[in-house]
Amino acid sequence: MSLLLIICAALIHSESRTIPGQRNSGFGIDTVGIFEGRTPCHPDLAAINGIDTGGCFRVKFRLVLMQGPNTESPGTFQISSIYVGKGDLVYQNSGTWSILTGTAANPKAQIFRLALENSQGVILLQKGDENVLFFLDGKKNLLVGDESLSYTLNRVSKKISK
Repeated sequence: MSLLLIICAALIHSESRTIPGQRNSGFGIDTVGIFEGRTPCHPDLAAINGIDTGGCFRVKFRLVLMQGPNTESPGTFQISSIYVGKGDLVYQNSGTWSILTGTAANPKAQIFRLALENSQGVILLQKGDENVLFFLDGKKNLLVGDESLSYTLNRVSKKISK
């Protein structure tokens, strides 16, 4: 009987730390989506961390989008990047994000504007669908990769509701 109580207590304790249906990402229920990808080294993407692209082979990104508490509106984000070939340091940035509409090529495109803290710049991402985000340049043009890498982030956790 006491073994059954210990097992039940353990299950209740573990359930209180995770959300059903959510991968344990280390982020709370306000997480809108987690995206990852590998891109070519682009000067604009290196500049947000104050580095150049010399010696860089590719960039590994992980983006976590979060909504405002108790709302479904954009909130904050965290983005980490590793510039492979540049010492492989992990750069962490955060800030707020908003949703814009339209590019020259697609007036109905949904754009996520990531404003980095401390005026480090802005990252623009076009929503391809619920699972794919594309990097844009400052003029809202798609960045084009090569035969090995693209400027794409793919969802690894949680669905965007917008």
